[in-house]
Amino acid sequence: MSYFAGSFGYLLILYHGGSLATGSYSVSLQSANLLLNPPFALSLPIIFYLLVLIYEKNYSLKTTIHFILGVIAIVAFKFYGIVVAGVFSLIFFYEMVKSKQIPWKQIILRLLFFFCLFFLMVIFVYNPFRSPTSEPLFKFSPFAMVHATIEERDLLYLPNIVNARYYLYAQGVWGPRLLAIELFSTAIFILLHFGARILGLVYICFQFFRRKTTSHNYYIFFTIVATTLATILFIQRGEWWNTVQFSYYGIALSNIFLAIVVFKIMQKKTLLRYILAGSIIVLLLPQNYQIFTTFTTRNSIYIDDKELEALAYLDKQPYGVVFTAFQDVEKQYRFLPYKLTGYVSAFTDKPIFYGHEAQMSITGIDYRERKARVESLDCTIFDEVDYIYFVKTLKRDFLDACQPQVGTFSRIYENDLVEIYSKFSSDAGD
Repeated sequence: MSYFAGSFGYLLILYHGGSLATGSYSVSLQSANLLLNPPFALSLPIIFYLLVLIYEKNYSLKTTIHFILGVIAIVAFKFYGIVVAGVFSLIFFYEMVKSKQIPWKQIILRLLFFFCLFFLMVIFVYNPFRSPTSEPLFKFSPFAMVHATIEERDLLYLPNIVNARYYLYAQGVWGPRLLAIELFSTAIFILLHFGARILGLVYICFQFFRRKTTSHNYYIFFTIVATTLATILFIQRGEWWNTVQFSYYGIALSNIFLAIVVFKIMQKKTLLRYILAGSIIVLLLPQNYQIFTTFTTRNSIYIDDKELEALAYLDKQPYGVVFTAFQDVEKQYRFLPYKLTGYVSAFTDKPIFYGHEAQMSITGIDYRERKARVESLDCTIFDEVDYIYFVKTLKRDFLDACQPQVGTFSRIYENDLVEIYSKFSSDAGD
């Protein structure tokens, strides 16, 4: 049941009078669709393995090396895992010191080994010295992430509260009223993103106050809080909202507490267990219905076989820059528009001239000049690229307007869906 736990994003659809069959609001990645983010999905088994190591409290050299390698792998797979990796590291080495099993000298040596290995991983995987900008990746901006929850019309739009918040900020009034507004927005944000897992968090908090839980549960809860705070307190360079990915890890870990709640409910020998279990299932059904409809539609997750054949052909051609930025014709193209994806580059191992704006923003690449050139149908673009990848359901106006430049290309491939033009000879990749 914890796997099928979902957000309460569907409540926004019902709030606005929509239908669950017409779409969904995107909140944090949920358990049933986490494979849409492979780096995050790959890191989860490692995270649970590290939890086992922390629980076992075995601090042999072999175990320590396994732990260090696991922590480094989490961050290497996905940088947003740095918060959970950091918290786990603090817990592991704190428990190591507390156990008094290992002499201080050995602990220090293990920490030095850890830091050196971690530093080398950052250099080789992320290479911060080659960043195109000196601007910090993250910026401290408390509550920026939760503001949209009550000020966007397609979310929980509460204009009076939003106006009050703006007024208090403008007047520099830092008091209980402003704090109450921010905490209210935060509570709504957490409720929407964690969904049914809130039951597990409430239960474990209740157990904390009754002092009827383990240190292991304390550690998991603290990690959930840390990842959620990272989302709420920071914004990211480029796509400012991308810090929501910190919370993915907290949401995944909160499944543990929901599983505990379900287990406790099923242990009861009364009719109440069926009522409670049924209520939880009712809460989970709408979100999973939406995820199911997402997986069973071709829109945005399906690339036609004909296009895959064309991509495979282009992959075999000599290295060169590919132009793919053609406009859609009344949404006839089933896959994502070029501004939202770099799939041609992913399938062919060739750079594209312009596309996937979000990734360029995150990496600090200034794409505004190229965007303006594409939108103005600047024909000199074709002097700077080696291939033209054209899907026939898209608009041909760019090709038609730039016939002299396009004429320098040769059509090297065509099927029912795709045309590929190249400046290289047609047999260069055969």
